[in-house]
Amino acid sequence: MKQKPWAFLIPFALSAVYLAVWRLLPPLLRTDVMKLEDLRAGMQLTGTVRNVIDFGAFVDLGVHQDGLVHISQISNRYIRHPSEMLKVGDIVTVWVLSVDVAKKRIALTMKPPAGSQQKNA
Repeated sequence: MKQKPWAFLIPFALSAVYLAVWRLLPPLLRTDVMKLEDLRAGMQLTGTVRNVIDFGAFVDLGVHQDGLVHISQISNRYIRHPSEMLKVGDIVTVWVLSVDVAKKRIALTMKPPAGSQQKNA
């Protein structure tokens, strides 16, 4: 079978399309939350999973400190390890449980608050 002379261009064309679409996507992080002090309990945010560990997952919210989603706050059902639900790089919706500015800690949950329309497995 003879290969078409233009076949080598296909990967380049696909990567160009991917880059064009990527540039059109809106930013994932909020512009009104820039510092730890801007966070309030109950805020809904979108973040990126940065690390998955035995007791939970760290999520980058766009402030200088990552927030922790404890294993008990990842899902309404029992999970043995956070890696059953999350992996590094996942984009997740989280809610702020508490913020400790003095200790620079952010407690997060992936369980939607009562009355929220979003479902979580």
